[in-house]
Amino acid sequence: AGPTSRWHLSPFVSADYAHIDVDGYSEKGDRSTALTFSDQTRKSRRAGVGVQGKFQVTPSTQVWGEVAHEREFETDQQDVTMALNSVQSVGFTLQGYTPQRDLNRATLGVSQKLTQDLTLRGNYNWRKNDDVTQQGVNVALSLSF
Repeated sequence: AGPTSRWHLSPFVSADYAHIDVDGYSEKGDRSTALTFSDQTRKSRRAGVGVQGKFQVTPSTQVWGEVAHEREFETDQQDVTMALNSVQSVGFTLQGYTPQRDLNRATLGVSQKLTQDLTLRGNYNWRKNDDVTQQGVNVALSLSF
């Protein structure tokens, strides 16, 4: 599409890296329910490809959409190790979160300029991995000043 076109289509690539450390901690007291948690570390390396597009319906109305596929490269299970404060020698480990390797997502939205400085936006989000499908709706009112 040219610079004066009402539509725009563009492919994209994305990359994310996250490293999160959570220090271990102990709940106060030695009641039977008080726990001590060990340190936890979570790393994430994610890459994605997709395409996004938009179309200018009227000078004040625009629709847009995006589809993408993402891959997580750090899929090790996150375990949580803990112990009862009342019996420190008896610790245990719980299986925690295991990230999914593949994620597909799509978004479809509309933007309506109500006045020169006020815009109403809404969109629908869909995300799907091996085990879970998530859907959401967002509405926003934006004021420029």
